[in-house]
Amino acid sequence: MQRADPNHAFDLSADLLIHRCRRRFANHQPQLVATVHDRPRTFRAASAPSTGEPSPESAYQIGTPGRYPIEQLLIPIEGTAYYIGATWLKPFATYGAFGITDEALAQSAAQYKALLAE
Repeated sequence: MQRADPNHAFDLSADLLIHRCRRRFANHQPQLVATVHDRPRTFRAASAPSTGEPSPESAYQIGTPGRYPIEQLLIPIEGTAYYIGATWLKPFATYGAFGITDEALAQSAAQYKALLAE
């Protein structure tokens, strides 16, 4: 078994990642609890947020009512993706989703479908 850090260990023979954390129980004795996970695989993760009406892309800039770009709002999710070993892709945002035309919605759906097919 190879140690990754105090809370994780890889069992290379079984291809497992073992996560350990200390917990205290009613008797106040620390117990070492282990959860077994498959070793992280290489996979992609992304987000596809949509904003309501009226929320054009220009509203999501620093100094505007949205205050931050969508990419910055998703930083906690991006961090989670990196933590689990995923490759984070640029978010696919649909702005003003409640007010766009059917043609624009169809175009956005086609672009999203192409992104998923990559």
